[in-house]
Amino acid sequence: MKRNGEDIDRMEEGLLNVLCTALGADRGSSDPRSLFATHQKLKQQRGTEHIASLYKISPSNLGAFEEAWRMYLDPTSHDHTRRILRFRFLSWLETIAERSGVEVVSAQGDDDDQVRALKRVRAVELILRSLILETHRGHDALIGHLERNIPGDLLEKWRSAAQKGNILSGTTFSELASLFVAKEEFPRYEALFTDDAHLRLLRTKRATVRAYLDDIRRVRNVVAHHKQLSDVQAELLDLYYHDLVTPIQQAKDQGVITTDPKKFLDVSKEELTAFFNGVREDIQAVRDDVGQLRGEVREGFTDLKGAAARNEERLGDIQDTLRTSWLSRKMVFAYAVIGIALVASGFLYQHYTHRPFAATIHVHGPKGSTDRILSNKGKVLLKAVDFQAEAPINENGDAVFAQLPSTLLEGAVQLDVEAMGEAYAPIRPANAFVLQRDAHVQFPIHLSGSERLRGLVRDLATGAPVPNAQVRIKTLQASTDAAGRFDLPIPLELREAFQDVEVTCKGYTYYQDKQVPLQGDGEMEVMLEPME
Repeated sequence: MKRNGEDIDRMEEGLLNVLCTALGADRGSSDPRSLFATHQKLKQQRGTEHIASLYKISPSNLGAFEEAWRMYLDPTSHDHTRRILRFRFLSWLETIAERSGVEVVSAQGDDDDQVRALKRVRAVELILRSLILETHRGHDALIGHLERNIPGDLLEKWRSAAQKGNILSGTTFSELASLFVAKEEFPRYEALFTDDAHLRLLRTKRATVRAYLDDIRRVRNVVAHHKQLSDVQAELLDLYYHDLVTPIQQAKDQGVITTDPKKFLDVSKEELTAFFNGVREDIQAVRDDVGQLRGEVREGFTDLKGAAARNEERLGDIQDTLRTSWLSRKMVFAYAVIGIALVASGFLYQHYTHRPFAATIHVHGPKGSTDRILSNKGKVLLKAVDFQAEAPINENGDAVFAQLPSTLLEGAVQLDVEAMGEAYAPIRPANAFVLQRDAHVQFPIHLSGSERLRGLVRDLATGAPVPNAQVRIKTLQASTDAAGRFDLPIPLELREAFQDVEVTCKGYTYYQDKQVPLQGDGEMEVMLEPME
């Protein structure tokens, strides 16, 4: 059921009061535009980390929240897009309210709303699978394409989790969405979204689809954790589904494609329950992977004990045979010694070849092994077929894996890194690492997005773009164009996760923002205050 204007106004009022509390503003001044000005001034005075802590979100997420806020304040003549912008902003306010422990007016919808939302979450996933299969002209051709373009261990993971004849059923929703919106893949589907009446949220159709799928993934996770959707989440899902699926349905109705979105909504409650039980099982399987190392070590020792028992049985057979033979006691003793030696050597061989091993992964930046950009911060993820483990990075930049199963010595493994929300990525191909016993592996990484700073400079009073403003980071400088935009490349030796940014322009007060996060595809927005 579509929420009326009074319902939305009431939700927004309650959520804006949470924002007022976080910013220390009077509840009577809960206008989103005036609050944004308060936010910008406080951020300029206290910095990014301080303002993010007020909202209980990470500094890396602050840019996304600001973008949703700014876009909500920008006027647009398209009612559907306007409604999406409003509910995207409200969804962020809901997150802030939830993390602050504040109850707000935004409630949970009725059962019909929940069922409709679940059907649409399921339909989006099945529509993506169908479109990918159709575009690649069938399952076998898709398998060939994937074998040529994705790491082999990832494909094997999908195969092991998939239903027979449906490789895409083995992917997570994030992996499925990535297959659809990847730069190399999205041109296959772009012709479906040429209608300018839809997907107008961001500059490109691909960026808009990616944003929608990422938000739908978050809604999917809420359902998978046995929670009901709020009114805001259910309404935003309705808006996304209409904007994303309508062009696909039109293409089907015109005979351009055979994928029919309507058929994926025709599902019984039993089928719906089974689908989301599967989603919950997938999430549980990921959690279980964390403990997989211990299980493999235990199994290894069990195998060793079994091998020893089998060798002892063989020795008993030899001794029984010798007792009844014509050989002398000396020969019996000699054979017994030989048998014991065989058992011992067999046990030692089994123990050595199958015992767990250790490996040290040295994480460093692009400047070399001494560039310890993640000392005492973050962790390394090690993945192979049917195996996953993680280890924290210590002060020397090392992640030590003390108990790895011997099966990992048989091929390459995949390494990745997580660092408290910062978008670091491997410089080498992620699956090109070969381990040996007591290996010390060099693992170079870089910060995605730190190679440049893009943004927009506006007039705080009018919201108009400010041309010819000077944007500086250290010794680097760029000027804004006529639309107020700037693009400042950052050379390797000056790249950092956070940068101090200064902006000056004739007729405006000096602007400085310390510790601005540089990662991802987001843009920085600067609001310059006119001089009186």
